[in-house]
Amino acid sequence: MMSISIYKVTTRKQSTLKGAAYLLFKGDVLSAVNWDFNRPLTDHEKNVIRSKFPFSQEDLKGFGEIFAVKEMEAKTAHDKLKLFCMYFKARRGSTYTAKKQEKANIKEVVVTEGLLNTYFSNDSFPLSYAKSINDYIRHYNYIRDINRNGIPEKSKFPNEYDARFEKQLSPEELSQYWAHLRNLGWRQNSRKVWVAPGKLDI
Repeated sequence: MMSISIYKVTTRKQSTLKGAAYLLFKGDVLSAVNWDFNRPLTDHEKNVIRSKFPFSQEDLKGFGEIFAVKEMEAKTAHDKLKLFCMYFKARRGSTYTAKKQEKANIKEVVVTEGLLNTYFSNDSFPLSYAKSINDYIRHYNYIRDINRNGIPEKSKFPNEYDARFEKQLSPEELSQYWAHLRNLGWRQNSRKVWVAPGKLDI
């Protein structure tokens, strides 16, 4: 699979141009640019940028003479959204539009190129081919776990809540079974009743 690299480009402190640009490279070749500056570029700025524009990763050194260029580290919610959307563009070839709820909730999780690569590369349950920020957040602990430890072997636990099976378990196995259910998206409501993924707690 072709490597994906995303860079954040910001202006020097003395510049009146504020904001950033985000550059997506597939392999060594520039694939997409997302401009997010506070105003349109002046003719002079356009000419300067054209003279140094990085059409390959090798060109980034020259581009760094006029801008601050860093490989993307998404620390703010805004940058997390940019990173997810550009990665979606790289892997799916289409534009991702974040929902209002996703924009608010993405600040609760870490978003890195490594985690996104794990997320987009795995379609096995509980993940699927359909990808979204809400889905990434919902399965964040599972994604982080397989990013660190690899895809787990087939679990000895069922993928749904089974009260009769639960009664046969030791305290240690019970804890593992509950963790298994939570990784699959199950949750306990206020009455300690297990609720399936996507089901409303009525």
